Amino acid sequence: MSKDNPIYDRRLIINTLLSTILLFILTGTKLFAQGTEIFVKKSQGFFIGFNINPAHTYINNSGTKPIKDIVTSGKYMVSGSLEAGFFLNRNIGLSAGIGYNSYSSELSLAEYSDSLTTKDTEQETYRRIISGIEISETQKIGLLSVPVLVNLNIPFNDNFGLFLQTGINLSLPVTKKYISSGKMTYKGYYPAYAVYIYGIDHEDFATDVVSEEEGTLMVKSFDPELVISGGFQFGLEKKIQIIAGFFFNKLLSDVSDYPVTSSYYLSMKKNDMNSLMQGSTKATAQAIGIKIGFMYFLR
Repeated sequence: MSKDNPIYDRRLIINTLLSTILLFILTGTKLFAQGTEIFVKKSQGFFIGFNINPAHTYINNSGTKPIKDIVTSGKYMVSGSLEAGFFLNRNIGLSAGIGYNSYSSELSLAEYSDSLTTKDTEQETYRRIISGIEISETQKIGLLSVPVLVNLNIPFNDNFGLFLQTGINLSLPVTKKYISSGKMTYKGYYPAYAVYIYGIDHEDFATDVVSEEEGTLMVKSFDPELVISGGFQFGLEKKIQIIAGFFFNKLLSDVSDYPVTSSYYLSMKKNDMNSLMQGSTKATAQAIGIKIGFMYFLR
C-alpha cells in the first residue's frame, strides 16, 4: 500500500493552520484601530455567499488484502457551495448552506495473483488461478453537503482583512463509482487429472483478456467532514466582499461500507472486476485547494 501523497503532509497542514491562528492572535489587538470602521460596517449583519473550490483530492484505501504495492495518486476536482449567515459582531459570524464536494483517486497495480478452490459447472473440484497485469482503478465520491460554519474576520483597513472559517459539513454521498480495468488470465488446475486448463471458453479460462468494469462503490450514507479555510478578503462597494485563500477538507470517518472479509478477489472472471476499496480495511478522503468566493451583505 502506497503512502499518502506528499501534498497532504500533516506537518505542513498543521504548521500552516497554526501560523494562521498565530497571525490572528498577534495582529488581533492592533488591527481594530482607526481606519477600520467602514470595513467593519460592511462585515456586519446578514449575508449570502458563493464559493468555488478547485482542489487536489485524494481517496486512500488502506490495508487492502492480499494486494500489496498499490500506487495511489490524487486527482483535481472542483467543489462549490452556497451559504447564508449572520455576523454577530465585527469579528464573529455563523453560516450554513448547501454545497457539493468531490473526491477522486487513481489506483494502479503492476501485477496481481491469487487462487481459490472451487467447483465447475459439472461439480468437479479444481483450483482457480487468477493473475493480472496493468491494473488500474479510478474511484470517485461526490457529496451533497450542508456546511455549519463559524466565521472569523480581522480587518486591516477600510477594504482589506483576513478571514478564517471552520466547522463541519454534514454530507450525503450522491456520486459513488469506480472504473477498473486490467489484463487478466484465468486458469484451472484439476488435481484429479494433474492438468492445467487455460485459453478456452469453458469455465471462462481466458488468457490475457482485457477486463473492464464500471460499478458502484459501497460507501456510508452519512459522512461528517471537517472544513478549515483561511485567507484574505477584499471589500468592494459597501455590500460586497471578495474572499480568496486556501482550504482543507477531510472526512472524519471511514467512508467504506464494505463488510470485512478475508476472501476478497480482484476478479473471478473476465469483465468482472471488484473495486480495490472492497478489499481494504479502511478508506479515507481529503482535499486541499484554493477557495474563491464572494459575500453580499443584506442591509
